[in-house]
Amino acid sequence: METQEDPKTFMKNLLGTLRICWMQKNVKMERRDMVLLHHEVEVEFPDGRPMENHYATLLEFGRTKDRKTTIAMGLTVGIPAAIGALVL
Repeated sequence: METQEDPKTFMKNLLGTLRICWMQKNVKMERRDMVLLHHEVEVEFPDGRPMENHYATLLEFGRTKDRKTTIAMGLTVGIPAAIGALVL
């Protein structure tokens, strides 16, 4: 999907969004990973119904609890992949 704004404006908005998300989580300045996914899907129906736009955003941060670290990549990719492997 193409954006209608210029790349500089798009990156400025994206970085601003990341900053706001980071601040809302009251994140301490420590080393953690973060996964940000944003999907925009346009659905066209063969029967002529109006096109629909659907949006989904996921923001996940790595965690440390009881001196054990769980990275965001493991939560968002590793666990679903492991479940899929077990189901097969």
